[in-house]
Amino acid sequence: MRIMSGRGNSDRGVTTVFIAIMMVVLTGMVAFSVDFGTISWEHKRAQNAADASALAIAADCSAGNVLGCSTVGALTTAQTLTTQNANGATPALPVPNMVDSTARVTVGRDVSMTFARVFGLSTVHVSATAKATWVGHPVEGSPFLPLAVPYCLYKNNLPPATTPLLLRSDLISAVFNVVVQGGVLGRVLSTLLGDLAPAQESCTNPDGNDVVMLLRGPVWLSGIDGTVNGTYNWNSSICNMHLDYIKAFVGGTSSALIPSNCVNKLGNQIKQGQIITLPVYLPANNLLSVGTLGFQLDDLGLSVVVPPRLGVNVIGFAPFRITGWNYPGNVQLDPNAPACADLVLDVHPAVSIGCDGIQGYFVKNMQADPNFAYTPDGTDLGANGVRLIE
Repeated sequence: MRIMSGRGNSDRGVTTVFIAIMMVVLTGMVAFSVDFGTISWEHKRAQNAADASALAIAADCSAGNVLGCSTVGALTTAQTLTTQNANGATPALPVPNMVDSTARVTVGRDVSMTFARVFGLSTVHVSATAKATWVGHPVEGSPFLPLAVPYCLYKNNLPPATTPLLLRSDLISAVFNVVVQGGVLGRVLSTLLGDLAPAQESCTNPDGNDVVMLLRGPVWLSGIDGTVNGTYNWNSSICNMHLDYIKAFVGGTSSALIPSNCVNKLGNQIKQGQIITLPVYLPANNLLSVGTLGFQLDDLGLSVVVPPRLGVNVIGFAPFRITGWNYPGNVQLDPNAPACADLVLDVHPAVSIGCDGIQGYFVKNMQADPNFAYTPDGTDLGANGVRLIE
């Protein structure tokens, strides 16, 4: 009988070689997966830096910031945002293009390999490119609420301030009622001087001229329902106002200037924390030319020269983050915002006006609202139509 003893040793030898080969392959796979994860992470960081840089440069160009939109200024912006988003990476020279309204940024860096060095691969260059475009600022559209905010109120509370404000929307209604229906001039003067004089606000308008605004509160454009109904397809019963630059008188003899359906949008279509686009207005007539309170007496002191209704000129649109509101039957207050208290007018008999208003603060928003039209000629009030296209 012949005894075969060499085959077992041969099998073990083949197995050993196979295991050795598999160990090399597995080691390579581990090296590849670890280093691939590093490359992917660094590419994501570079892409975030490129996206942020392109959007910021496009926003500068949209806002007419000559320095920020220049090659030197754009590079400074890209370097700052690259450090914040992908420290160690370097942006290439950005390319703002005023002809086609785009800004292109490439960010890259060399990434050191760990296990792949075994195969002679010590570094890999990772880069990412982003391209953003700007379309200017909103000039017309369909705001959720036809609530026009005084320009001085906006300017004196510019973003990025995040201290909530109270946009008291019943104040203007109360004033118009007193002025239009007040009867004798003395009663009008007493009310305005006694209760509303502290609410005046002044500022420099976008043209560089001083302007005084009688009230801090906003104006419900529903007061000009008849004026805009046909031209702007405004139906106050469903609160669907389509608005562009308008110049009109607001207010009237009715205090209920806000349609109930506009109130009903709060909590339904408009949630707490949501950003909406509000119209911003200046007086149609500079109040400085007609006295601090917007009216003056003739030489005999017997008549009002300027009609007491406030003419408004909507000059643009500003993004506003809503944090709370107070309306009859619809209350969702922000405890960190100014309280909404009743207004007691100094008239006889005394009149108490229940507080209606919206709480929140102005923000900057680069996300173009699809319901608005944007142009480079629009007034920059914090809403920039900027988006990534690559």
